[in-house]
Amino acid sequence: MPWSWDHPSPWRRPPTRADQDVHRTDPVSPAEAVATAAPDCHRRDVHTSGADPDLDDVVARERRLLDPVVRRCRDTAGHLLDPDFREFGAFGRVWDRDSILAAMAAEDAPPPDVDGIAATRVGADTVLVTYRARRPGRTTLRSSLWRRRDGSDWLLYFHQGTVQRS
Repeated sequence: MPWSWDHPSPWRRPPTRADQDVHRTDPVSPAEAVATAAPDCHRRDVHTSGADPDLDDVVARERRLLDPVVRRCRDTAGHLLDPDFREFGAFGRVWDRDSILAAMAAEDAPPPDVDGIAATRVGADTVLVTYRARRPGRTTLRSSLWRRRDGSDWLLYFHQGTVQRS
């Protein structure tokens, strides 16, 4: 049998959903693709009213962690962080729970101006919070992953800051 493009080959990958979508003629928006990929994903911008009290609770906790009074008190801030907390800092440093609590306790900076804060439920007990934080001379894009175990309080599990170039 002569070789052809239709001939099965060990180097040819099986078709994927993306391959099938190439032949669609109806317009597909990015929002539709996300909605069909994860129908239970629930996003709510803070400035709109929502019916999910968990999202409100998580956003309030995120805002508390930006408060200098909370940050300076190791015990208060510690009640908001998961025991397995990790952070990828804006300049590449990796922080664990103890190191970030020590750094926050030593800070003497005003809180950043925050805008664009949004909360997205990515699982039954997992919420992603994203926002932009502005301080003089620096703007960072931030994301926080909050989780709840066994019906307990929401705790910050992971945080990442990325410096936004102007």
